[in-house]
Amino acid sequence: MLTPEKYKLFFYAYAKAPIDPHTGEEKGSGILDAVRWAYVPPPEFTITTEPKQVDMRAGDEEEIFVQINSTTGLQPVVNLTPSIQAKNVSMEITDNNLSLPSFGIATTHLKIKTDENTGSALHRFFLTGNLSFPMEKFTIPINTPAETLGNISIPIDSKNVLKQTSGLLNLQPAFTLSEQFRQWISEWFNPISSVVLTLVSVATGIVGFGIGSKSKRGK
Repeated sequence: MLTPEKYKLFFYAYAKAPIDPHTGEEKGSGILDAVRWAYVPPPEFTITTEPKQVDMRAGDEEEIFVQINSTTGLQPVVNLTPSIQAKNVSMEITDNNLSLPSFGIATTHLKIKTDENTGSALHRFFLTGNLSFPMEKFTIPINTPAETLGNISIPIDSKNVLKQTSGLLNLQPAFTLSEQFRQWISEWFNPISSVVLTLVSVATGIVGFGIGSKSKRGK
């Protein structure tokens, strides 16, 4: 059971159809019950967000980075579900049902929208990932001590893997009119200040060069 180190298995049971005592023939058909594929060891995957804590003002929208890492090379599909216990806050995955490539890394984004009436508070949000695998067929030999009944090919589902991670959403009140005005002034004057400073530096250099040249001619 340790060779190879990774494998999958399932269990099944088969009940043969009853035999008619008068004709010796089967009455109806047999019954087969198979359990889902199980992967050994169980696949592991992690969900991470960047940043871990999102700072927002009421009425704003943000988009954060989400990454999924998996140890399996089976190329499963990941479905992400965001949740948060906060009024007037909505969350949405931009690209859900991600197909993990063989190297086990996939990325998407989480959109966060808040209403202007959202109160200031520190909330914890959750991302739940469901790792599902494609259905696979398996050919089962059905044998009895007396005869071989043949092979049955059946599709078998795989057991899903669930994972959850969390992050923090730090909500602050919306900017007041005076705060908005100060922010606008700051954003407006910062580039102007940079331009003025550059012009002053250039002018100072020109003046200094001119003075130096006159001093040399005087000598």
